[in-house]
Amino acid sequence: MHITCGGSSPWLLSVVTIRQVDSMLCSNETQPYRDLLVAAAEIWEPDWAAVLPSAATMNGEEGMPFVDWMVYLSRTLMPEPPKLKSPAIVEPCAGGTLIIVQEEPPDPEDAAQQRHVKRVAKKVWEAVQLA
Repeated sequence: MHITCGGSSPWLLSVVTIRQVDSMLCSNETQPYRDLLVAAAEIWEPDWAAVLPSAATMNGEEGMPFVDWMVYLSRTLMPEPPKLKSPAIVEPCAGGTLIIVQEEPPDPEDAAQQRHVKRVAKKVWEAVQLA
């Protein structure tokens, strides 16, 4: 696992990324990664934080937060969380919202899972308010 805190972009003041590393892949279980993401959101107070599988390609909408397996968005960035269909889970977390796109990391080779990630990302992007 690789954790980076404090990055930024032209649109986000503070970010945290938690990336799985294939050679150190402990588990694809949601709960330990969810707990780590919640702790990072509570302690670091980022605008955006995410748990990314090693296969995540980080290609998304220019200027928008990247969405993959799990993502946290601050209330400043996303005042109202989107309404998402199962298997996505939306829950309040620290000063924002935690979104678990699905129970396991999305498989980049599975077209249905990739479509689901894109649907969730689109809903998130519609809810985001960039300054």
